[in-house]
Amino acid sequence: MSREQRVATAIAGLALAAGLLVLARGPDASDLLVRLALGALGAELLLVAVAIGGALIAGSHPWRRLGISVGPSRLSRRGLGLLVLGTLALSHSLDGWLRVSGLADQTALGEFPRIVAGERGGRLALALAALGVAPALAEELLCRGLIQRAVTARFGVGVGIGVAAVVFAVLHVDPIHAALAAILGLYLGIAAHWAGNIWAPIACHAANNLAAVALSASALEPPAGSASIGIGLALAAACAWRAGREAGGGARGVAAGPGAAKPALQQEPGSDDR
Repeated sequence: MSREQRVATAIAGLALAAGLLVLARGPDASDLLVRLALGALGAELLLVAVAIGGALIAGSHPWRRLGISVGPSRLSRRGLGLLVLGTLALSHSLDGWLRVSGLADQTALGEFPRIVAGERGGRLALALAALGVAPALAEELLCRGLIQRAVTARFGVGVGIGVAAVVFAVLHVDPIHAALAAILGLYLGIAAHWAGNIWAPIACHAANNLAAVALSASALEPPAGSASIGIGLALAAACAWRAGREAGGGARGVAAGPGAAKPALQQEPGSDDR
């Protein structure tokens, strides 16, 4: 076993043990926010263990399998910033549609702002870490790292992005929340493909979650009219289009099939790793 594999095994084991411990402590918390945060943190730690464990089973280079150490990004800082902005714009539009449609109160998303509203200090820091950063790391390692890269290598970019988005949606359980997560997952999948690594979708996902927690804590309600929703969608599309151009034509590869040429950084989960 190589040093990389030993380190990955140790991290996966620690994540598994920590996740189980946090989940065991979560139900004992009398405070709703703490219980929610511990439950989310425990679940995300288990996802980290699953992602790294899957990468270890799949080959001898787990960090490359997950898209962690695959060389420099094809996106410039400006391109990454555009995708982060586009993610926030898309999320704003999806949230606005949810509130305009009246479905917000039928999902856990509708309850979340009331739980976090007015929080400050250590409690807000806990929410930002457990509900903002942890899901971005864990869910992207599993969905855009392990799953999308592996499926892309075998079936093409479009299938890889689609399958990862479906898994991402399933992780969110609630049907309405899952449907919105699937749309956001497609956007994050495109970001991962254009960047050639996992860091771009992690940055986009983290920015989106942190903004949601901070906005809920401030008790501010963003505009949700039809014009606002349309502007958000247009901005998300424009940001993605421009970032795709900066990525060197990655946009053309999204619809590619299994026989199409794949960028070198996306080919990693192939036989050369076995």
